[in-house]
Amino acid sequence: MDYQFLQLEQQNQVATVWINRAELHNAFNTQVIEELHACFESLNQCDDVRVVILAGRGKSFSAGADLNWMKHAGQASQADNEADALKLAEMLQSLA
Repeated sequence: MDYQFLQLEQQNQVATVWINRAELHNAFNTQVIEELHACFESLNQCDDVRVVILAGRGKSFSAGADLNWMKHAGQASQADNEADALKLAEMLQSLA
């Protein structure tokens, strides 16, 4: 799969997932969360991957949430915010 904000490298049984939004200190938004979820789900199907390293390109691993995404969330409905929270939880579960 092609990712806009991730880069995936594998060496032997170690997969490194790079968040690649260095200009925004690898801040999370909906697309980053969706890409991470898809990537982790794919890696979960790989019998030859035993270790996953999550890393960030640039100066920062991750600044946390993208401020523009947070501004949008402040104007979104409760249902939309709950759906976003569920996507984040599913992504984290797929990493676990």
